[in-house]
Amino acid sequence: MVSRSAAVSNANNGIEVRDGSTVTESSATANGFLGIVATMSSTVSRSTARGNSTGIYMAATGGVGAIGGSIQGCTVTGNTNGIETGNGVLVSENSITKNSNLGLLLNPGAGYRGNLITQNGFAVATLPGVLNLGDNGCTDSANAVIACP
Repeated sequence: MVSRSAAVSNANNGIEVRDGSTVTESSATANGFLGIVATMSSTVSRSTARGNSTGIYMAATGGVGAIGGSIQGCTVTGNTNGIETGNGVLVSENSITKNSNLGLLLNPGAGYRGNLITQNGFAVATLPGVLNLGDNGCTDSANAVIACP
């Protein structure tokens, strides 16, 4: 478990945890590659990722797919890409704003609900089999309201 930790200006990844771990109330700022990276069945909650290449990345060990896990209640802003998930990850109640490329990238079996996804280069990119579970708010890069896919 990683709790109340900060990772700032690392050349590669900021905070990295493995299968079934938890990151809570932590921050990753201006890291060279991934701000917070978590693998299979992990939970990232109430944390902040700002100014990283990818703010929060959740995938299986080795970077292919993911089985379960959740990202909830996080603030992800000012990254190149906001949140990227593998299969079966639930993304809920996050503020995903002003990421220059993608706000949220979801893979098959992932679901998202209750997120505020605003002013990103592209709000949400999904592959087939992603579940929009409702109550998401999306805007384009100019902050005009758009539908969440």
